[in-house]
Amino acid sequence: MSDKESPLPDQQDKNLLHEKSSFARVLQSYQKDIHDFLDVFPVLMKCSPEKAEVEDFEKYFHLRRSKGMSSSSFRRHLFAVKYWYRKNYCKELKFVFPTESQPDTHLKRKIHILNEKELTLLFHNHKTNVYVSILRLIYASGAKMNEILNLRIKDIHFSSLEIDIRDKKENLIRKSIFSENQAMELMDIVCTRIPSEFVFTVRHTKDGKETLPISSRSVQLHLSKICQKYRLGKVTIHTLRDNFAIRLLQKGIDSKRIALHMGYRSSQFTERYREYMYASNIRLPSPLDDYLA
Repeated sequence: MSDKESPLPDQQDKNLLHEKSSFARVLQSYQKDIHDFLDVFPVLMKCSPEKAEVEDFEKYFHLRRSKGMSSSSFRRHLFAVKYWYRKNYCKELKFVFPTESQPDTHLKRKIHILNEKELTLLFHNHKTNVYVSILRLIYASGAKMNEILNLRIKDIHFSSLEIDIRDKKENLIRKSIFSENQAMELMDIVCTRIPSEFVFTVRHTKDGKETLPISSRSVQLHLSKICQKYRLGKVTIHTLRDNFAIRLLQKGIDSKRIALHMGYRSSQFTERYREYMYASNIRLPSPLDDYLA
């Protein structure tokens, strides 16, 4: 047995060795951040880390983030301090870190509320084409642009005025709505367009036998041309989805239900639209409108 080579470790042992070496490299990268933390913390917070409260750590991280530290450096520094705290006190730092407040930037995005005149210029004041149909459907359903561009004919249900939203693997992830006013328009597109499983397509070859879904770039360019022509300001795909949510809230639809249609995991993204419900440039629906409809 001594003359024979010792057997190589199996795959499980190799993975364990790889994990240990990776962890060692991570700890090595943490050392510089920990030294930096121990030097800077007393200067900023006027107390040593050992005597600091959790609130002091929170203030420290906000100060470091506000001083222009890059996202990657800040994240590494944060994890290094968390590791130091856990190693010394055998417990986790529990508070909302600045990097965990991801919805804030999305929630603070300025919203352009479209009035009746702007909607008319976007959807009705020029020749209807496939790009206008896409924009209308985004506004009518609240779906994302890539979800509409990947919409298949089988996903449109004209009887219930619903569309199926699928992921890249064609798994159904949710349903959304569309307008009865657009039903005939979509039916014409499905019946007269080039034969394809997708609703919105373009010719890929000169003979027209191969088709591809329309690109998001071409839709964005068409939207920007309309905005420039009619001087509508900055109107984006997000603008259409924002206005979808605001109009439904105005009609009394629950924010959780709207969040489901738009593909949000939480209703906090749709709750932010409530402050725009009573904007002066939105026409309030009269009860008589429904009676005479």
